[in-house]
Amino acid sequence: KDRVEGGSRVVYGLRGGLYGDGGGSSTFMVGQSYQFRENSSFSFGSGLNEQKSDIVGRFTISPNRFLNLLYKTRVDADNLRAKRTEISAVYGPRFLRGDINYIFFDQNNEFPKREEIRAGLSSDITDQWSARVDTRRDLSDNGGTLSWGASIRYNCDCLDFSINYRRTFTQDRDVPPDESIFVRVVFKTLGEFGTSF
Repeated sequence: KDRVEGGSRVVYGLRGGLYGDGGGSSTFMVGQSYQFRENSSFSFGSGLNEQKSDIVGRFTISPNRFLNLLYKTRVDADNLRAKRTEISAVYGPRFLRGDINYIFFDQNNEFPKREEIRAGLSSDITDQWSARVDTRRDLSDNGGTLSWGASIRYNCDCLDFSINYRRTFTQDRDVPPDESIFVRVVFKTLGEFGTSF
């Protein structure tokens, strides 16, 4: 939900990059905000509830068009302990591309500690047809596979059609394991239709 912030604050940071003649690049961004008065509208653990916010950073490395590396983090401004970390890599040409993503969230008042890895394989089979498979796994002591799925898509000037299959293994009081198929059809000159079962 939206939040309304009161008072005054200043946001500061540093951003830079290196760009090669062959198309490769490396970029970075580090930033923080400072509120002149503490703002109680943000929950504890949000990184914005104190006068000095957590420090956020983003680093990317793309040596060529086949490889993209990304590192994002949020660290405590007082002890530099990581509260959130995300590392991802995408490798391969459009015909066959693999991706892997690691996510860590420290425990706070709203959510427990979370550590996951996601991996996928996608392919642009032709200019119109594409397909993807992916999986998501919990890395905690009692973790395991959270979900896996597959999709196929056809996209041209007049039609966008896709079928998505997803199976989840999460076990919660209100959310049992689930299996679904979602069909989406978009006639680009008429409108969109979608159904799941």
